[in-house]
Amino acid sequence: MARSVTMLILLVCAAPALAQIKVQTSPSPIVLGQTRTAVLEIRGLPGLGAARVDVNVGRVLAVEPRADRIRVTYQLPPQRFPQWLCMLLQRGAGAAVWRQPLLAPASVPITTRKHAQVTLTIGHEVFGPTASGSSGKLQMKVLVPPDITEGWAEAIDDKGMQTRKRVDIRQHPHNLLAVGLQVVGPARQPEVRISVAAADLSQPAPAVSVVPPGAGPSTLTTTVSLSPRAEGLWRGRFRPRPTDPRGEWRLRVHGREPGSSHELTFRLSDRPVPASRPTQVRSTPEPVADGGMWDRIRFNVSLAAGMQHNLGLALGPRFTTEAGADYPLGPGRIGVRLVAGLSWATRQEVPLGGELSPASSTVVLIPVGALLTYRLPLKVAPYAAVGVVAQIVRTDTEGEDTDRWLRTDVVPGVLGMLGADLRLGPGAVFLQGGYQYGRLQNEDVDLLAGGVVLETGYRLEL
Repeated sequence: MARSVTMLILLVCAAPALAQIKVQTSPSPIVLGQTRTAVLEIRGLPGLGAARVDVNVGRVLAVEPRADRIRVTYQLPPQRFPQWLCMLLQRGAGAAVWRQPLLAPASVPITTRKHAQVTLTIGHEVFGPTASGSSGKLQMKVLVPPDITEGWAEAIDDKGMQTRKRVDIRQHPHNLLAVGLQVVGPARQPEVRISVAAADLSQPAPAVSVVPPGAGPSTLTTTVSLSPRAEGLWRGRFRPRPTDPRGEWRLRVHGREPGSSHELTFRLSDRPVPASRPTQVRSTPEPVADGGMWDRIRFNVSLAAGMQHNLGLALGPRFTTEAGADYPLGPGRIGVRLVAGLSWATRQEVPLGGELSPASSTVVLIPVGALLTYRLPLKVAPYAAVGVVAQIVRTDTEGEDTDRWLRTDVVPGVLGMLGADLRLGPGAVFLQGGYQYGRLQNEDVDLLAGGVVLETGYRLEL
């Protein structure tokens, strides 16, 4: 009897279990474009030892064990369209799959009756009401989950007439498969264990094959059979022969949907492989079809306030607004911003020459220009901006020896800024400083139209 109980316990511990886990995310919900990383607190994952976490989109930055849970730091994918996150979690013989929709902001164009109140229903969420105005056209700002391809717009005009029509919502294909791989066992007789989870439960088992090192176009690949372990979860094994070449092998996984594919590499060597420690695996998902360049562009607007000092007597407030867009380049993002500002000073002295006393001038500066920017995506993200400005300079001058006169000039100049921002809500707070140069010289006025700039503000990502 005791032996039977012992065998039953061993069988239960050895069987791969699909756990019912609890996951708490921060932020919640996860919205693409509003945050770069998310933290997941996961409880209820069975098994012993280190946890392994694989995802279909984005990237796992860190897996930290805690007393009763594990903490996963997850980097969201750069593509800003709705996607499913499929997370495959394994520890020892235990396994769990967690699926979560990643929402994406969208602007949905709607044409309806004039002067109507419009609501838009997407899934279980209702957005609006928003007024259509005198044109009958509007753009509804919404959050779109994956798999939703239509919404319903309802409009009630100023006469009480109600209309309802379907609105198409475009969805982009993305990778639906998360793949886990580990190599265990002795060096001469290793075993490659493969786990595949699908975000879509209707997905059939994907095709899996392995390719030996140094394979050419005519090399035959070895097919790996997968067995279902639960709905949307499969496992398989590949046992290379002792005569198979050692080196870097490739594992290819292809699903039914476009873009649902992975190519991973694993290394077989003659050195012993501890059974409790998987070999290092490098994953290179194949390119996923997306919306192209436009899905990688991020638009932003900002407001800022600060001070400007021309290193003389002129010290005054400064207000600016910017609108721009940026695009991934190297480790950061390059962008262009259009900037417009307003600053003024009331103690600018204007020399009049000869024996005349200097006049007192009130100066109003309105710089308008374009800046080229580069930003590094760190927690406190530094950036640099440089560009040209055209300044509208309005001077109001009056002296003891002269009459009062008003003058408006346009002065070309340059602007250079260094700054850093910190994400807060849907955008980021920033602090920046620099120098704006422009010289106004004519028969009436000679002054530095610019100076040292220091300002702080908020930049909103659209």
